[in-house]
Amino acid sequence: GGGEHWIHRLEPSLTYEYVPVRDVDDIPQFDEIDTVHRTHLVTAAIDNALLRSGKSGEWREAGYLRLTDTYNIDLVRSGDPRPFSDLRQEAGISPVAPLSFLVDAFFNVYDRRYSAVDTDLVVKGVQPLMLSVGHRYAREGTLPQKGDPFDPFSLGERISVPKANYLTEHVVLRSPWGVSLASKAYYDFQRQGFDEIDYGFRYEGQ
Repeated sequence: GGGEHWIHRLEPSLTYEYVPVRDVDDIPQFDEIDTVHRTHLVTAAIDNALLRSGKSGEWREAGYLRLTDTYNIDLVRSGDPRPFSDLRQEAGISPVAPLSFLVDAFFNVYDRRYSAVDTDLVVKGVQPLMLSVGHRYAREGTLPQKGDPFDPFSLGERISVPKANYLTEHVVLRSPWGVSLASKAYYDFQRQGFDEIDYGFRYEGQ
């Protein structure tokens, strides 16, 4: 019939990545981004998605949960007691089509506490408004990168991050005459003030 149906989709993946860097003289390097690092990683990911179909028969993602962790083989060989990366937990729920609540968190499995948590409440697809309100939190220390264009699942390289605790806001208001107004703001709880407030104006003709 034309009733509502649900599907739970589960997709596990296992990625092996090995980049032996022996001689980098013949690799062009213009800045730090071009640096090729030795890599020897195994990354596991589990992707859950909850799909819902309406009376029209179209399927829509009502929620998802993605878990990703990387095991660094080089760290094991060097005797490092912490070969696992932070467990990345990505989740989203969309109870109605225009509204989404998103979470992107890193959990340190050794310290047993969260290293970073990003949350966003997004309203999108309701003309003429697009609204996003979020919170950013990070402990001072090192975090696994969120992946790269060649291997988005890998959490091997670690980057230093300062302590962060702030709110974000992003609003876009579109008119039927091709004019859009936008604002973006960052409120820092540590400073108890706005670090940045931006305003934008755009006209799009034929």
